[in-house]
This record gives sequence, structure tokens and C-alpha cells, in this order.
Amino acid sequence: MAAIRITAGNTSTGDLTLQDSNGNSATNFHAQAGHVITWEIQPHSGVSALTAFAQKNVNGNQNVFSSYPAKQGNSSNWQGTVDANLNSNNSYTDSYEISWQDASGNSYTYDPMILVNPLKT
Repeated sequence: MAAIRITAGNTSTGDLTLQDSNGNSATNFHAQAGHVITWEIQPHSGVSALTAFAQKNVNGNQNVFSSYPAKQGNSSNWQGTVDANLNSNNSYTDSYEISWQDASGNSYTYDPMILVNPLKT
């Protein structure tokens, strides 16, 4: 399982600050086939809710998810599964949009990417 932590939301630009479990930027998140990815809103981030995930319609974009990110019950977390059947010899890029809200209920959209690289043997 992999976690993407949402540590800040910029209401001027709509950008989110995304970090992996080591505190590194997760704006271009590197995943592996079969990974379960959880997006977690951190306290004091200025983000009150994630409201939707959508794949961007851009040239060369590939849906890497077998289970597209969805809200997890009553929590603020969203979770998706990278397709375990992706060809391990190929690279994949999935540009997607996260819709989110601030504490005042204002809505924003941010565009990160999931990258799946070939397995190293």
C-alpha cells in the first residue's frame, strides 16, 4: 500500500501539496502495478474534503487504475488500485484531476500524475 498525503491546499492557484510517506513530493507519484494508493488529508492542510477524481483527457494519457480512486466510507480518505495486469515492460502515465474544497466550501481542481515505470530485473 502507498499513501499520498495532502499537506496543503493553495486557494489562489488550486494546487495541492502532495507528499509520499518519506515527505518527498508526490505531485508526479511513482507507483507499481498492483499498488493500492490512499490519498490522506492531513490536519491543518486547509483542505476540508476531496470531492472527485477524474482522468484528464490529454494526448497519451492512460488509465492505470483497475479500481479508480473512490471515497472510503465516512473517512476523508480516497483509495484506488493500480492495475496489476499492466505490462511490466512498459511505462504508463495517468494525468488526473483531484477536485477539493477548502474550509469555506470553495471548490478547486488540481492536476497531478501517477507514473508506472517498467520493473527492473
